[in-house]
Amino acid sequence: MSSLHRSQPKLTTEIQRWRDEWISRQGGERLLRVRWLLNPEEAALQNVCVREQGGTLLDIRPCSTSELTNVLPVVLIPPLVNAHTHLEFSALTEPLEPALPFQSWIQSLMKWRGSNGATQAESIRNGFAESVDFGIGLIGEISTNDNVSLLSNQQLSNQQLPNQQLPNQQLPNQQLPNQQTSCVAFRELIGLGTARVQQQLELAESFLTAVPVAGVHRALSPHAPYTVHPDLLEQTVALANKHQVPLAMHLAETTDELELLESGTGRFQTFLSSMGLFDPKLFPGGRCILDLLKALSSAPKVLAVHGNYFTDDDVSFLSRHRNITTVYCPRTHHFFGHTPHPFRKLLTAGCRVVLGTDSRASNPDLSIWRELQHVARVASELSPGQLLAMITTHAAEAMQCETARFQIRQHHHFSPLFLLTENASKELSELIRDPSTVPWNPSLGQTSNILPPRQEFSGRSNEE
Repeated sequence: MSSLHRSQPKLTTEIQRWRDEWISRQGGERLLRVRWLLNPEEAALQNVCVREQGGTLLDIRPCSTSELTNVLPVVLIPPLVNAHTHLEFSALTEPLEPALPFQSWIQSLMKWRGSNGATQAESIRNGFAESVDFGIGLIGEISTNDNVSLLSNQQLSNQQLPNQQLPNQQLPNQQLPNQQTSCVAFRELIGLGTARVQQQLELAESFLTAVPVAGVHRALSPHAPYTVHPDLLEQTVALANKHQVPLAMHLAETTDELELLESGTGRFQTFLSSMGLFDPKLFPGGRCILDLLKALSSAPKVLAVHGNYFTDDDVSFLSRHRNITTVYCPRTHHFFGHTPHPFRKLLTAGCRVVLGTDSRASNPDLSIWRELQHVARVASELSPGQLLAMITTHAAEAMQCETARFQIRQHHHFSPLFLLTENASKELSELIRDPSTVPWNPSLGQTSNILPPRQEFSGRSNEE
């Protein structure tokens, strides 16, 4: 991973002194005084003192007047959740070009996958370690590899993950372990031909019933409208209900996708035909994204990934089906130059929207915090608590995972992140938007050292 890392400014003397003292008192009762404490969906608490012992948060209280001189200039937040990524592309050091047309980008992706010097396993481990370094406690991974042990902390060395304790057996799906990064592995399913459909269904059943792996929750991902036979989608929903697992599907990602459904023509028709995969019987026209949302809606939980071109009818349907959550990938959306994302319309209608990074094929890094900052800069009407929910509790709930770990609560396990900034005197909303603000995991003992300077993608952007 060394090629993906860059050095970060050193911790201030104040933070270093606190950390040394904190570690020296491990096991005993410890106090932590911070300028801000932020929980999802709540107003931030300012100048608070938290008391911890043995990894459990004993209480949270306001700082006394005498304690205000010893408040750390940081924001305390819970571990983060990345609802959508593809770790197999984590060996990339920059997004693939050309971004447009989208089919050319897909071809670049396929070419890279075939010629990549790093193995898929190496790329996945790199991406997993990068995610841990960014303070991500839960990853929604689109998996094309049945070896989900690659998505377990057991694959990372003690040097990469100090102070991590692993369970010695698989936990129930809904109970994700503390003090480690867990993963929901959505097994990707692709198939347009009849024989391929049956093969993919057998693969899905085998994947869901395989030997459990600690910290990994198995799920399914029918890939996209242009790669999934209607029968495969229907039977995948049936499997999700049978095994009570969530689904993830790329939907309304491009206007080309909408054209293929509506008329059976366009760039995707040409793209599929060039590979001998286009069947006019599967794409007769007269269909829309709403048809797919209806087909998915009977599953326990669904991630509708991207949703860049959801219509008013789609939004109305989603507002009545809260088991479907839209995953907005802000910097990937920016990279491809899409029209403004309908996340405001979705939120106003009462729909759930969470955030994902997508992959390094369309993003400079896997920092879910940078995704939140992108939204914060273009949607100042959203409070810090609303924003944080999009990369913590709401995202965990959307993947059928417990949410307690992604909140800072009395009597709960205490494994917070610090937000460090060069401009600690700013108000909280300004701090969140500030490019210098980065998450730091005190239990790992280092700043997020993969984070490059904030990048904007010129030439294709339509800012929200």
